[in-house]
Parts: sequence; structure tokens; C-alpha cells
Amino acid sequence: MRVIYENTEINIQVSDCKVIDNMGGKADSLAITFADIKNECRKWGFKKNHTIEVIEEPFSTGKMYVDEFGCGVGIYSIRALSIKKKVKTKFTRTWESVRFLALVNDLIKDEGLKLETYGTIENYEYARVDQIEKNNIEFLNERCILEGYNLKICDGKAIIVSEVFLEGQKESLTLDPSMFVGKYNFNCISKDIYSGCEINYASRKFIKGNCILNRDGELLKLRNIMVSNSYEADRFAKNILRSYNKYEITGTFYLNKNAKVAAGATVKIENLDSFNGKYIVDRVYQDFIQGKTKVRVRKVLEGF
Repeated sequence: MRVIYENTEINIQVSDCKVIDNMGGKADSLAITFADIKNECRKWGFKKNHTIEVIEEPFSTGKMYVDEFGCGVGIYSIRALSIKKKVKTKFTRTWESVRFLALVNDLIKDEGLKLETYGTIENYEYARVDQIEKNNIEFLNERCILEGYNLKICDGKAIIVSEVFLEGQKESLTLDPSMFVGKYNFNCISKDIYSGCEINYASRKFIKGNCILNRDGELLKLRNIMVSNSYEADRFAKNILRSYNKYEITGTFYLNKNAKVAAGATVKIENLDSFNGKYIVDRVYQDFIQGKTKVRVRKVLEGF
């Protein structure tokens, strides 16, 4: 394992290292602890927003930013995130006649992030967009959900990936329960799963849009989504419905340390009967010292 601090590799004994790799607008995180028997680490001048990167081939956290640090008897610990602390600042502002990619670039430029996209990212134009008391990344994630995209912040980049692209990827692994380590859990739920979504918005005029898969089921009705026409309302309704329903079938399991498993990849599950199929990796917990990889997956949606 290599540890790069402020662009310099440091030679130090790592006693604990856990990494969380996320999709869907949540920052990646790193928790690392060094053995510090001689109390040397506390003299190194660690600071918030300093960069740190952990490399365990072929995996890399990319550059992350120190968010917390501390020392104890014989140890020194650092917690880092894939976003800088200042990203949490909330803003209120308005855009008019703005396209999606221009809005994205406005939101990420102050955070020092570069844009990277995968799949077809439509550059829709909006009559008006309001950001009200939300930080830029939180607000960008909401806009991505409305358009059916996933947001990932990693290594100084805002990565926007279309849900269709994620679902269309070739599976990187084929897994069955014999490959899992210890307990595993797969579930099909009903809570917050809907048969349709309906948007009603009233400003100067009343605008209505919907996406209905089955009129016999429960509908999600929203009145706080700003839209400028029924086409936009229909599109947002479809993508919001997708954002809820994509967690209908999920699974969690452990593997022996596998640095090749990453959030956003797809895997194939076999020999689980009704839970067989293609899944998107939603979150990966890597414990590099204990040699375990915990994986959370969600089944690819059908019917969208």
C-alpha cells in the first residue's frame, strides 16, 4: 500500500485503512490510522484540506482532502473526503434561460472541480432554475436526479454518468453465494417504491406531468418541483420515479479483498433464484488491513 500526502509518498506503517467508494452524489471517504509509537506523526503538520491519496493496486482513492485528524497512544489517524470542506457552504441564486451543462459548470467551478461525463448527457435548456440555501454539490446532485444521471465526486472531478449508460455496461464480475464471505443479504422492498409519479406545479400557470407504469399501484405526487412546461414535467417525473424505484431490489455481501470492485461497475448475480440478474455496484467498503470488501448493489431496473 502506498500513501501519498501533499504529493509526496510517505513511508509509514499503516495499522488501519478503510475506504468508502460511492455513487449517487455522496462523497467518497477515507479513514486511515498510522502506527506512531515514537510520536513522530504529530510533528508532521497535518492540516485540513491537505491532499492524501491511498493506492492499493489497481485501486486508487484519487486525491482526497483531510477533513479530520487526531492522535492517541501510539497512533495517528486521518479522515479524508473526496470534496473540500468549503463545498458545504450553502448558496441562494437564480439562473434564467440556462442549459444543463452551463449550470453544471457554474456549480463546480467555485469548487475547483473538472467535469467528466459518461453516456448521453442531454444539454436541456431551462427557463428558470432556483438554488435555495443548498450547497453546490447537493444542488447539482438534485439536478442530476431530475435528468436521470448519477453524480460522483472523485479525484478533483465531478463525474456525471447517465443511468442508461450504467445499466448498459458489460458485467465486470459474475458472482454467486459460494464466493461471498460470511453473511449476505438480498431484499425486495415495497416502501418508497411507486407505480407512477405525478408533478403538479403552479406559478403563472398550472403545469402537470407524469410517468405512470401501473395505475393500480401507489402514485408519488409532487408539488414542489419547478417546471416550465408539460414536457419537462413528464421528463422529471420519469427520472424521479426511477430514482426511487431503482432501490427496489438490493443486496449486500462481503468478498475477500478485491480492489477491482468499484462503485458504478456492474456485476452478474447467479444461483440466487429470484434475485439472479444484473446489478449496479452502489457502494464499496474496502478494509485493506483486514482484507475484506463489502459491496452494496442494486438491481438494474426493467421497464424504463
